[in-house]
Amino acid sequence: MTTRARGMGLVGVLALAASAAGQGVAPSPQVTPSPQVTPSPQEPRPVVPPGLPRYDLAVRLDPAARKVTARERVVFTNRSHKPVRELVFHVYPRYKVPEGDKLVLSKTLEMLRLSPEEAMDLDGRRLAVAATRVEGKPATYQFDKDVDTILVVPLPRPLPPGRAVTAEVDFTLDLPDKWGRWGQHAGVSYLANWYPVLAHHDDDGWERTPFVPWHQPWHQEAGHYRVHIDLPADQVVASTGRVVAREVLPARGRDRAVRRASLSDGVDRDKASDPLTNPLPGGEGGGWQRLTIVASPARDFALTCSNRFRAWEKQAGATRLRVVAFADEKESAEAVLRYAADVIPTYERWFGPCPVEEMEYTVAYFGWNGNECSGLVWLDDRVMRLPWAGRRYIDHLVTHETCHQWWWNCVGTDGYAETFMDEGLVNGFTAMCLDESYGRNGPLIVWPRGLSWLPTIGREDLRLSGYYGWRARGNTGPVVQDLKRMGNLGTLFSLAYDRGGKVIEMVRNRLGKERFFEFWHHVYTKYAWQTFRYADLRRELAAFDPEGHWPEFLDGWIDNHAETDWAVEHVEVGAPKVDSDVRPVSVELRQTGRMEEPTVVLCRGRGAEVRVPIWPDRGDYEVPGARVEKTGPNRWLIHLDSPGRPTQVEVDPDHALLDSRPDNNRWKPEVAVRFTPLMTPLDEASQFQAYDRVSVVAGPFIDQYARGGFKTAVQRLDRWQVTGWAGTEPALREAIFGGQATLYHFPTDKWSAGFFYEEGLYNFYNDKRHSGGRAFLRYRFLETSSFLVDDPGFFEFYYGIGNEFWAGDDGRPVNTYLGAVGARYRLSTLFPYWDPVQGFLFEASAEYGNALLGSKLDYARATAEYGIVRPLPEGLGYLSTTRIALRAYGGYGTPNNATLFRLGGGRRLRALDLTTFEGHAVWLGTVEWRMPIWRDADAEVLDRTLRLRNLLGALFYDVGESFLAGRSYPVVHSVGVGLRLDTALFSFLERANIRIDIAQPLGIGTRLGPVIWFGLNQVF
Repeated sequence: MTTRARGMGLVGVLALAASAAGQGVAPSPQVTPSPQVTPSPQEPRPVVPPGLPRYDLAVRLDPAARKVTARERVVFTNRSHKPVRELVFHVYPRYKVPEGDKLVLSKTLEMLRLSPEEAMDLDGRRLAVAATRVEGKPATYQFDKDVDTILVVPLPRPLPPGRAVTAEVDFTLDLPDKWGRWGQHAGVSYLANWYPVLAHHDDDGWERTPFVPWHQPWHQEAGHYRVHIDLPADQVVASTGRVVAREVLPARGRDRAVRRASLSDGVDRDKASDPLTNPLPGGEGGGWQRLTIVASPARDFALTCSNRFRAWEKQAGATRLRVVAFADEKESAEAVLRYAADVIPTYERWFGPCPVEEMEYTVAYFGWNGNECSGLVWLDDRVMRLPWAGRRYIDHLVTHETCHQWWWNCVGTDGYAETFMDEGLVNGFTAMCLDESYGRNGPLIVWPRGLSWLPTIGREDLRLSGYYGWRARGNTGPVVQDLKRMGNLGTLFSLAYDRGGKVIEMVRNRLGKERFFEFWHHVYTKYAWQTFRYADLRRELAAFDPEGHWPEFLDGWIDNHAETDWAVEHVEVGAPKVDSDVRPVSVELRQTGRMEEPTVVLCRGRGAEVRVPIWPDRGDYEVPGARVEKTGPNRWLIHLDSPGRPTQVEVDPDHALLDSRPDNNRWKPEVAVRFTPLMTPLDEASQFQAYDRVSVVAGPFIDQYARGGFKTAVQRLDRWQVTGWAGTEPALREAIFGGQATLYHFPTDKWSAGFFYEEGLYNFYNDKRHSGGRAFLRYRFLETSSFLVDDPGFFEFYYGIGNEFWAGDDGRPVNTYLGAVGARYRLSTLFPYWDPVQGFLFEASAEYGNALLGSKLDYARATAEYGIVRPLPEGLGYLSTTRIALRAYGGYGTPNNATLFRLGGGRRLRALDLTTFEGHAVWLGTVEWRMPIWRDADAEVLDRTLRLRNLLGALFYDVGESFLAGRSYPVVHSVGVGLRLDTALFSFLERANIRIDIAQPLGIGTRLGPVIWFGLNQVF
């Protein structure tokens, strides 16, 4: 309490009345049901070290103007052993996306199912510094020429160790209508990492790490915060810290009250430079409020507010819980309260007292599903709008982000250079917590009775499928490396989160649960409100358990990416013992990885099981009911008695280890089988498969190529996949059957091999055949994050036969049976894939066929396509929200009397059907104007399982011509109109445009009428 009182510091405690009587302003719901202004009894908190920075902010947030005006006063104490000659601040809102980073950032947003239009602030430079002062006197400042989000304020004289200096920064912040850390969208204002914050300082000086927009590069000291914020009286606030006072400010005559809250240290100021001595917005009948918020200490200060918010509250021990969300999110808000109230006592039991007095959870348009701030958790609006079946995912997020209050807020980390030190820890602790609630691989999606056939995601499958897929592509590297070296979100998640989290679980596996949490309680107590580094983890583990060989453990798992691979090689079952069903069982184990981690062998019999601990460093030993012999390097023989004939023998049955090949851990292979009455592309996606065994799914299907029927898919995640189907393709009016198989990462990491074949049984259009396929070898250099679309970057070699060499092969004629060898290249930078805002597409192919290859004719054929999408320039009003798409496509083949191309189709010249004007050569051009019709429609059906995000329109002009046997068909001009239904599946799981186009040909007579096409996503 003493330390916290000192942190209130420079402006003292304001005893401001919270009554609005006689002022004509309705009380704010900020305090109506909430006891925020009254202190609640608190348990002893972690000890706060002396000399932490102090931040006092006077802030005016004007939602109508989308602007924040603020004065920040910082007291910095030099806790190093060297004099300090300057103050260094991170000013993250000065970030502007470099041209070269736009594609990477766009693909990151694509993974989050957001468009750059929604979440990429191309203008940047949202924060402007008006003035700086040191000890009350004007001071110069400059931004680092190499890292332009670094603000440097020179000191007038060196600051000796142990001494403090006071600096002030006046600044303004514009709030863009973008999802992100700072902005305003749909009536919600959100501020995180939004003010100048002192960089980390120690004996090595100031760190000057860059801003990384795709994660959290934060490395800063905890500090004491006192914030006075003026904002409209109808705004409900969720923030770091506690509201200790509230004053309602009338629309007129506010100046005296405003001056009371300005940051005054007895030095006269030019009133024009003080954001809180200028007239506040608001007219007759309006009003503003002033909140005084204290967070002492906190790692940062964040805030969200809206006049649409409502609050729900609950007490969890000594911590007050508060959820701030929209009224129509009540069920989700109440679920968040329950989950938080359940998990906080668990973490207090594991680590120590909750470091904050009040814990708040709020809706924000952030893009990431969840984000931790000090004493505050942001939950994406899409998360709060999940169907009821997805509530366990909300529990997962609440459990994860709440854990960061212990590991990031209180025990700080270097988020730029050592992301593992909070995300890896929290990932592991979250898994342990949810294991206790739902089991190790409990489903994250739990459908109501009668819908259990719908696809679901096992929590462990989701967590590790990405990691094993990343490894299968040949990736590796140390877990602890900075974000610049990580390079992208996939590598960061795989290393810091997934591998790092399993390393933490393996620490528990070695120490045992009781000693494991004893260790982390010790670390939490020792490093509270300080910075915990990887070097500290190595030292503390070695000191806590000197016999544990922790340096070797961490060197292998964290630094060198070594592996363990336990395998059940052979099981022998003996005859039953006399007068008993007990059977002797011998189990041969092998471990081929560099890391020999202790584990367990499980023998499961009739209604019972036997567990035998395996300690690799103990040689031969006995345990009750079993004997373990070390038979050679990396080999063991276990003798045990099974209660009845064993049904399964498994090593590492609890999946405590990050085993490099978990499918060889079992004696008898196991298969995950699921039958469904409606199979979609999601059912075949890797995220919906078991990561450690073969998966089988079967049932009636529909897919992204407008095919339907019955399908069976069998796959081993990231190794191989085999699929077969029978049904119909309405666009061709025929019955079909077919299959495909893919061998991933063959012959090397980024290659894959396989085949595709589909046969048309009978074409009801006019008896033309539809069949074909290919065998291929593909190199993937850009992989899709979508469940529905092909890779954006690859080249492949193939041998194809028939009328369709690959699914969606839309330029090949339907009445010529071909056989050929060829090559195909595709590169698409269009982003996002469902409705491109910008980028280009280039695709080319070349092939040669003859009778020996199965073709009905000898031929050569080549194609090329180029498309580009660009938004209209800024400053044109509504027109600036639209975009132009241009495409050129051409194909040429020999001999010239063979029909090798079709001109018409849903992705070609849309005013023609599939058989009109086929030829040996074609050209096609498209101009398309795409525009929004209804932004943020947010219409939801099926308990929010399907959501219409936006309604878009398109006007297009297609023109093309085909040639055959030395003559050309008429040039076809086509005009058309289209609708695009921008839909989100399961809130943020997948996103797609349902495309409807109607086109009318011009200039070729009246015999052809308008043609209607249905499809998925934009044509290009």
